[in-house]
This record gives sequence, structure tokens and C-alpha cells, in this order.
Amino acid sequence: VTPYSYMGFNAGSDRAWVWNTHADFADECPKPELLAIRFLNAENAQKFKTKFEECRKEIEEREKKGSGKNDNAEKVAEKLEALSVKEESKESENAETKDRAEEEQ
Repeated sequence: VTPYSYMGFNAGSDRAWVWNTHADFADECPKPELLAIRFLNAENAQKFKTKFEECRKEIEEREKKGSGKNDNAEKVAEKLEALSVKEESKESENAETKDRAEEEQ
């Protein structure tokens, strides 16, 4: 469910809904799909649509507030910023090369 999700009637039935998704992961490879669902009665179908719309609006509000960001990604980014790479000095490289040359002899 995304803020851009739209749900509509399926073939004029009050028990069925259809909606588009931009990334269906059912087959492991994400791809756009048209999804449909049919319920036993119109009451359950309406409950589903109500909950779907609530979720869509909640996600939209989170994105507007800027809290739609992935907290885990931010934590990883902070840890990556703390990492550093130490450069070896030319002297230590020369010493390693000299040691290897001596070992080969």
C-alpha cells in the first residue's frame, strides 16, 4: 500500500476490489501488477476497503511529516560514517617488499 494506491470496484461487484501495485514481490522479482480480491459478502468487502484506505492515508501522512524514512538505513549510514580506512605509509610498504624479496632468495 502506497499513498498513490487506488482501489476500485471489480466488474461492478460490491464484494470485489481491484488495485494496482508498482512492485509485487510474489514471484521474488518485483513487477507492477493488477491485484483483485473478492469477499463472501459486501460487508467484509467494505471493511477491507476501509482498512486499506486507513493504511494508505497513514503512510501518506508519515511521508509528509518526513518520518517515512527507514530508521534502520539511517543507523547503518551513521555507522558507515564512523568507519575509516587507514593508509599504510610508504615506509611500511617498502619494508614488506624487502621482506618478501629476502624470503624468495
